[in-house]
Amino acid sequence: MTLSPVMDGTLFRQELFRMLVENSSDIVVQVDDRFRRIYTSPSYQEVLGYSEDEVLGQDAMELVHPDDLVTVHSAAEDFIRHHQRMTCMFRMQHRDGHYIWMEGSYRKLGPGEGSIGLLRDISARRTAEEQLKSSNGILSLILEHINQGICFFDGQTRLLRCNRLYATLYGLPDSLVQPGTELRDILEYRVAHGTGPVKSIDDYIAWRAEMPRRAQPFDSEVALEDGRIIVLHHFPMADGGYVATHEDITGRRRTEEMLREAQKLEAIGRLTGGVAHDFNNILQVIGPALEIACETVEDPALRLALVDAKAAVAHGGQLTRQLLSYARRQMLQPVRTDLRRLVADMAGLLRQACGEAATLLIAEGSGQAAAVIDVAQFRSALLNLVINARDAMPQNREVKGGDGRVCEVRIAVETVDVAVEKSLAAGRYVRVQVSDTGTGIAPADLAHVFEPFFTTKDFGHGSGLGLAQVHGFAHQSGGSVSIESRLGGGTVVVMLLPAAPVEQMPG
Repeated sequence: MTLSPVMDGTLFRQELFRMLVENSSDIVVQVDDRFRRIYTSPSYQEVLGYSEDEVLGQDAMELVHPDDLVTVHSAAEDFIRHHQRMTCMFRMQHRDGHYIWMEGSYRKLGPGEGSIGLLRDISARRTAEEQLKSSNGILSLILEHINQGICFFDGQTRLLRCNRLYATLYGLPDSLVQPGTELRDILEYRVAHGTGPVKSIDDYIAWRAEMPRRAQPFDSEVALEDGRIIVLHHFPMADGGYVATHEDITGRRRTEEMLREAQKLEAIGRLTGGVAHDFNNILQVIGPALEIACETVEDPALRLALVDAKAAVAHGGQLTRQLLSYARRQMLQPVRTDLRRLVADMAGLLRQACGEAATLLIAEGSGQAAAVIDVAQFRSALLNLVINARDAMPQNREVKGGDGRVCEVRIAVETVDVAVEKSLAAGRYVRVQVSDTGTGIAPADLAHVFEPFFTTKDFGHGSGLGLAQVHGFAHQSGGSVSIESRLGGGTVVVMLLPAAPVEQMPG
């Protein structure tokens, strides 16, 4: 069945929400422009007690504590009119009647798609903060139950007290979490063991020394040498010291980055599809005109020029089809196909594409590996992957690959059961894997390889549309494509395509 652009957008949203649910323990919600819920993640029921049927289509404000409604409404109105993102704290009513403090972060989606929000239960943090302000006598209780690292330093940056989670967060030994320990000693240990801040120790201490000048609590972020991101909530004390809670938000940032990347790819796809359609309309005018000219022109030189022009139009048509494939607007003609047999039939072509740069190996398998796919698009996708693998090889066949073996391109086809695979629905899929022992891809480039016109090849040796076409074909077919690579260690590309239902034999 051919997917329309509307159906394709729905699939993208499903993939996006599944990705967020898989990578975050926070509640994920999607609301329309009137803040009515149109999606809730399973954690909504786990945290608030309401099933999906009870809250979908309802006003997202209905569960907000009456005392917080004015603040939330004001923030929401400002968010709708002026901003792309909103963060606020408020209380929401649990199904059993009690209220839970939540921190909500909302980001706008495309026109007509409303907003997506991440909700986090911050009841423990709020409780800790309120207890800390009201009484120092319950400090031990807070330290035992708070789910963040917490530390107390005096005005001379000497440690007064901390909880175990603070020490665990930075890998500190017991000797460095005793009262009176200098902040510099703690930082020097952290730097030596890879958990120190990116800025220098002197700069970090100078930054800490500014805290007493701040009249009220404030938040900041610190990047660590090991790549983690820590959010610090600071509470200055009257004696010039401070209290700070430490929270590792690396996972949350990774989820947000995945969301931004998915939104970027969708936006690029929409733009690409529009450009391709306009380009195709131009070619539809030029092509017939060249045909007529070729039939009427008698001058051999001019006729040869017209033939070259027709070839350029044909190449432009192929380019348009690749762009439409990436944008998932290419009209597919899916049929039930045995992919293992199809790959075997293409063996001669694929070996010719490898040339002398590499040895092509096609793994033999047994059993059914049928999928309902567009055969021409699959052929093009597989050929693109093999050509990319070939271009990653040393030109001399005797030169060893990244892992010491003779340079190879391997193709394997098998049927697999997928329970949870990123954004894919559970079910049976045919996995088509193309691996090579070539030079690999740099980490900085790996995140962009599926973008149209992005290429790691030398100028003039690639259009940057090969992997974009593979990406569009796989997703429009209801599957996915992923890539793993490291410099000097080769590359593995995996397409997962929905397996066709097993044919029943008459009996």
